[in-house]
Amino acid sequence: DSEGDWLEERVADPFDKTAEDQLMNEELGDAIYHCLDKLPKKQAEVFKLKNILGYDTDTICNELNITPSNLWVIIHRARTALADCMEEKWL
Repeated sequence: DSEGDWLEERVADPFDKTAEDQLMNEELGDAIYHCLDKLPKKQAEVFKLKNILGYDTDTICNELNITPSNLWVIIHRARTALADCMEEKWL
């Protein structure tokens, strides 16, 4: 109409989650955790500390007695393995 009210009816609210969206998010979360469980223990631990819990590099290196270079190699390997697993599980 002349007030522009029609626009509200046509444009979906991006924050309005449907049951299908919630199910997809749940399935994605399950797939991620399944793939994390398949990683070698150290890779999973480093990945979780850095990417899920948000620990900084120095803290992780001190806690696990590894060098920053080694941490980034472990992170790279974990990401590669997770990407491969997610491609198989999710796509």
